[in-house]
Amino acid sequence: MKLLKIIFGFGLLIILNGCFAHGDAGTGDWFGTIGPGQWKTPTAMGNDKFLIEGYRTADAIKGATQHCAAKGKQYDVVTLTPDRQDSNATLIFKCV
Repeated sequence: MKLLKIIFGFGLLIILNGCFAHGDAGTGDWFGTIGPGQWKTPTAMGNDKFLIEGYRTADAIKGATQHCAAKGKQYDVVTLTPDRQDSNATLIFKCV
């Protein structure tokens, strides 16, 4: 019985661990949904432009900042669509 409680505890911990990820770049959960503090991995659009989606506008900006900082550059906004109640923020940017 004690072993069953331990296994259940670890299983619950693993499941809940995904609910509290912050500052995470990726594709989201199984359905592609991102949560607060998260953004999707930037997608190359050609002509040195990238598209990123963030849960909130600040998350998209944070993702763009990290992406360009990894290249030793800063981001430059091309187009920004702020988040709304029913949609996430999208940002098209360049690293300059």
